[in-house]
Amino acid sequence: MKSVYVDPQRQKAGQMAEQDTQKVLRKEFLDAMSRAVSSVCVVTTDGPAGRGGVTVSAMTSVSADGDAPTMLVCVNASASAAPLLLENKAFCINMHQYSGAGAKRDFRYLLKPRPCPGWR
Repeated sequence: MKSVYVDPQRQKAGQMAEQDTQKVLRKEFLDAMSRAVSSVCVVTTDGPAGRGGVTVSAMTSVSADGDAPTMLVCVNASASAAPLLLENKAFCINMHQYSGAGAKRDFRYLLKPRPCPGWR
């Protein structure tokens, strides 16, 4: 077994940078959730199972604490995107300030692959 020396100063700097990133992500999450009074959301996914999405009205924030923000999205088990969401184990929530008709109209645009920076 080979031993590896870890410089305590570098380790501490790396931990501080990670903590700063987590603080920024938490603040951005809280800011976004403070604007989500009642909205139509499009939940999209892309991964090994394929790309898909579903329009939902049942979405809420659960917690901003921990390693990553926690969201709750209700998706009907019979929705075509449900198995994709479960198998891909990743999704992006796109919130809209306008009616469900507008969200559905923009659905094709939202299914174009775009990353959700900093979120899993």
